[in-house]
Amino acid sequence: MILGHSKATQKLAQKIDQAASELTPVVFHAQPGSGKTFLAGLIHLRSELADRPFAELDCTELPHTADGRLNTDVLFGRTGKQPGILELLEQGTLLLDNVHVLSEGDRTRLIHYLKTGLIIPNHGILDNHQLSQEPPQPVQSWVRLIFASAKKLIFPDIETISIKLSTLPQRKADIPNFAEYFLHQFCREQNRPLLQLDQADLRRLISYEYPGNLAELAEILHRAVMMTPIGQSVIPEQALWSVESKKNAFRIDLLTHVPGLRKFLLSRWYPEGIWIVMMVIFVPVTILGFIGSQSRDSSITLNLFWAWWWPGYLFLFAFVGRVWCAVCPFMIMGEWMRQISLWLFPRQQLTWKTQWLNRWGAWILFAGFVIIYLWEKLWDLPHHAYLSAWLLLAITAGAVIFSVIYERRLWCRHLCPIGGMNGMFA
Repeated sequence: MILGHSKATQKLAQKIDQAASELTPVVFHAQPGSGKTFLAGLIHLRSELADRPFAELDCTELPHTADGRLNTDVLFGRTGKQPGILELLEQGTLLLDNVHVLSEGDRTRLIHYLKTGLIIPNHGILDNHQLSQEPPQPVQSWVRLIFASAKKLIFPDIETISIKLSTLPQRKADIPNFAEYFLHQFCREQNRPLLQLDQADLRRLISYEYPGNLAELAEILHRAVMMTPIGQSVIPEQALWSVESKKNAFRIDLLTHVPGLRKFLLSRWYPEGIWIVMMVIFVPVTILGFIGSQSRDSSITLNLFWAWWWPGYLFLFAFVGRVWCAVCPFMIMGEWMRQISLWLFPRQQLTWKTQWLNRWGAWILFAGFVIIYLWEKLWDLPHHAYLSAWLLLAITAGAVIFSVIYERRLWCRHLCPIGGMNGMFA
């Protein structure tokens, strides 16, 4: 079973099913600690070779010869001396980790094996300790290979199933599932009742960066279970002493320190109730920008927007981060129009082009902010109510258009100039 419900996990599950249904070589592009051994074993157990042996060989652990080269006798065997693991398995599955450290010649022999099923052993050694000049005799084998490497692997003219394993920080939504699994495993090993994590500690686990990926999460929770006194049902905060992201060093968990905040956030008032309050203020203020007083001293729009909201917003950036985005009137209008459009015209909204947006989204945000800045300075928006109202409408129009076309608030995440600045400070 593959844990997690994120999109990355769903795509991974599909790839694993494909790899298990075929005997095509598999290539894992994976960082250390990302769970490749477990996944390779899962592919093996679901394949036609489930009743055959499964083995793993980490190429970085191969011994070195006197001249500093990797000794690959364990992998290929040596003529007249010892068979390699490819020959010993005969018919099974072999996970070769860190294949990129092998020499070009050794990788060429692996490619030859994939094409022909024949292993070319290392040269034999004569009585005088010199290498035999007689070509090694190929050995037939039917072992399925699964390769893993943190670097890109190329196998020319060979069909492979390529699987990229996301790092744990890229799968934060799956961390609660992994944590629950590891706690079950470690508590069962120690024959003690299942321990729980409180919400504050779970959020700490989710916000941590995990340089060691899944292996590091498992190590953290194993140590936490060991450190939790017998009789306690919740892991104490002190047991997770190593889980502290550098970027969180000066953050305060308001859910822990503000009584009643959690209850409010789980109530019917958040966020829908606040949305209504925000729109009751936003809509009249915007309309008054067109039909109300245009002077700075008497315009509600100018005073509320430029004298109160904008300075207050800049001040709160550093303290509440993206909290404003949850109650932003531009987002609210876009969300309401999205729901109405889907009710009138049921359809599947377009997905984001994530790669393109990750590359160019920041530049679009920068351009949008520059345009707003120039508009404000050249047309003196803080002293012209109707121009300020047009600015509010323009940002609202962007939110509405992209919310109607694309799923999951594309405007807010990648294109809104105000949200982009907010995200930078957050």
